[in-house]
Amino acid sequence: MSDKKYVIRDIKAQIMGAFSTCSKTDINFALQILELILNQEKQIQSELFQFVCEIWGTVKSSEEIEAPEKISAATYEKLKSLYGEMVNAVLLSYIRKGISENWNREQFYAHLWNYILTNVMWSTNEEKAFALYYIAIDVRSPYYNVGVGLKMSDDDYSKIQDEIFDAFREFRFIIALDIPERTEEASMVLRLLDGMKTDEQKIVLISRILAYYNDKIQRIIDRVKNGR
Repeated sequence: MSDKKYVIRDIKAQIMGAFSTCSKTDINFALQILELILNQEKQIQSELFQFVCEIWGTVKSSEEIEAPEKISAATYEKLKSLYGEMVNAVLLSYIRKGISENWNREQFYAHLWNYILTNVMWSTNEEKAFALYYIAIDVRSPYYNVGVGLKMSDDDYSKIQDEIFDAFREFRFIIALDIPERTEEASMVLRLLDGMKTDEQKIVLISRILAYYNDKIQRIIDRVKNGR
């Protein structure tokens, strides 16, 4: 094994150890991880950044160690106000670029890491740590090259929507039963999808199912925002 592989393996073990012992994976934890990455040779930094994004939120911790507070709650809120929307926009842009250019995961994180390092708006380690943290906790992390899905004209979609109208009503019926066993409910929905005659019918039915849940989520968000 080359020296580089030994170093990467050792640093990844240190990162995993931090995740498995730290009580909170917050921005102060992210700052410690960032400083660890920045102390390594540049050619391995993006791989370590990728590793962090891949395991964030997946490691069970003994919670025996607490990261020192170098970034206060007030400072975090200020960073969020200044850069939260920017990080979201950058992440989305790079995801779209990555899928468009057929980037694999290594290429994606190499490009994104370079942006974090060179963006003049994030000149301090605290600002870079916020970017790392906000990317790592995002539901769009880690990155997947999912490719491009089927696109359909409005007329074709409307036609197939008519064809699966009764199937979607059956889906709503199944959900309304409030079946306590999740696998039983899921098997019924799977059977419904398997009953579709074409892939296009399956795709339109799935799109209606996704819209059904997205509408429910949006209503909950609206109620929370309105204090109800």
